[in-house]
Amino acid sequence: MNAADLPFMRRQAPDGRLWRDVVQGVVPQEDGQRMLAGPWGECLVAATRYEVEVPSWSRDPDYRRQGPAGQVIDALLYAGFQRFEPAADRLESATGRALRHGGLQAGPNAPSAWAHSTPSAAPGGGGGGHLPTAPPAPVGGGSNRSSSRGSSSGGESHGEVVERRLEELGLHQPLPWQCCMNEAVERAEHRVPDELSREWPLGIYVTDIRKVSDGWHEGYVLSLSQPLHPGDQFKEVFLRIWRSQLSYWRVDTPTGPWVELTAMRLCREAGLGAASCRRPNQPDQPFVGTCTRGPNHEACNWAVHDFVAHAHPRVAHHAVEALYGSITKFTLSSMAKLHAYDLTHIDTNPLPRFESWRDHLDYLMGLAMEFDDEDSLKAVTRVREMLENSRTPDLPPALCHFDWHLGNVLCDEQGNLKAVIDWEFAGVADPRLDVARHCRKERWTGDVICRVRSHARNVHQIWAEYAECRFGVGSAAFRTLGAPEPWMAFESALVLVIGTNMGMRAARLQRGEHVQLLHFDLMEWSQDVESARWHLKNSGVL
Repeated sequence: MNAADLPFMRRQAPDGRLWRDVVQGVVPQEDGQRMLAGPWGECLVAATRYEVEVPSWSRDPDYRRQGPAGQVIDALLYAGFQRFEPAADRLESATGRALRHGGLQAGPNAPSAWAHSTPSAAPGGGGGGHLPTAPPAPVGGGSNRSSSRGSSSGGESHGEVVERRLEELGLHQPLPWQCCMNEAVERAEHRVPDELSREWPLGIYVTDIRKVSDGWHEGYVLSLSQPLHPGDQFKEVFLRIWRSQLSYWRVDTPTGPWVELTAMRLCREAGLGAASCRRPNQPDQPFVGTCTRGPNHEACNWAVHDFVAHAHPRVAHHAVEALYGSITKFTLSSMAKLHAYDLTHIDTNPLPRFESWRDHLDYLMGLAMEFDDEDSLKAVTRVREMLENSRTPDLPPALCHFDWHLGNVLCDEQGNLKAVIDWEFAGVADPRLDVARHCRKERWTGDVICRVRSHARNVHQIWAEYAECRFGVGSAAFRTLGAPEPWMAFESALVLVIGTNMGMRAARLQRGEHVQLLHFDLMEWSQDVESARWHLKNSGVL
């Protein structure tokens, strides 16, 4: 399956071309609202309009497995642009909400992709916008995605669900700045911190800066006047500035350069490649430091990583498929190799660590009891019952990446792994949580509004393939790994518990109480919490 095979991508765009040709070779963009922009954004807006304005689409066999908007997002992911998925989800949600409440109104605060939007053509038409539109579909009706809105009720939109949850926690806008790290990243000046500029060796300076990360941290590719280290081939380096301090493991252990550097060292010891971080003229020392960053002038950690030569995502995609048969097989093989490195007797400080799933659940139960949250308590209790009843075999603690996709596993043009990058979510725990997280992202897409990917395999298929990569062929491998259901529930429960606990701490901070609170992005975590809640309800845990 590729983008050209998806039915909506074969529909006609307003300029007369097919949508697949409009986006062919185009790198996605994000606008000032952190929503998908450019041709990809316009394509997604057209697909969302089609769902709202042409109710009969749900009876079209082309959309039986996945709706038009879902197909556009699948095409985006297939093209190797996974990091733009949150921006696509935000645009889809905002567009659908606007269309059901008066239409798309262009303006300075509106998504830029709305500017060129035209009404949808009826089924069978070219989609160019010259035909009368059908009556709007009822809210929440006529869509094969309606069953995926499990976190909402009464047709609530993506944003409305999150706002309601924040009100239930006792929070109101504006949120404390410590809870708005995505906004801090967006508003940060696109320039190298002065504290870093003073550390460049004589004769080295930045000739160009390109922002490549708009999430919880600032990420920049810096072009230098000459290579940073003698003998290096490339003049580029990667600068990360940590803004969010919260990972998916503990509420009292901040993420940062030392967590990432430790994870990268362990990754190399496991036999996988990782980027290096070397101070100029002192290559045995990491190139890290602290800077003051706007808009709130908080102290932030930074690190400069050496550039890793790798193939373009589309080239890597095809090379990996040719070498391994599928992207999933390649990812699971890499994951299994990492998890096979037994950390039982290895010092992994400062990585957050749990020696067993029992210790991990004990910690989560403590967080749930801190605020006596009913859903959190129920989820942790039920997951413990599921694991105990299944008599799940114990596995040694392993390094978990928690964000596996081809954008974080860099390859050369032959499909060989060069480096695993972006270790900001790293922790040491039962490796089945890492596998469950990957299954979740492979099988479903979206925040709050969750849907099955049109080309995704089911969880049991992915789970069995990991068991084979890790333990070999045969039923014994699957028995060693255990069934996936308890671990899928476990992964959702830890997101629910940590996100809810941090939301309640933020509410205390807003009331003026003294509380320990790592910097994080409450809005994005709230979306994650609602996705976790949906999965837990969908599986019968809640």
